[in-house]
Amino acid sequence: RLDMLPALLTTDLCSLKGNVDRYAFSVIWEVTPDAEIIDVDFKKSVIHSIAALTYQEAQAFIDQPDDAGSGDPRVSAVKGLASLAR
Repeated sequence: RLDMLPALLTTDLCSLKGNVDRYAFSVIWEVTPDAEIIDVDFKKSVIHSIAALTYQEAQAFIDQPDDAGSGDPRVSAVKGLASLAR
């Protein structure tokens, strides 16, 4: 692995970690159900991730039947985002 930035940035300060607040600059889009952009706003924000997942872990959540993992907020969050992406 060859990072372009120092390890302190890529693995700690700028890395999304579960249950850790991170300062960010966010783009907020308001979209229609057909994904047409109605409004765009740029804001300083704080991101609070509920989990740090690998691609394989996220895919496993997406692939679960809808009734499996219903008590896990990570599963519903990932499934919701996957639905929006489609």
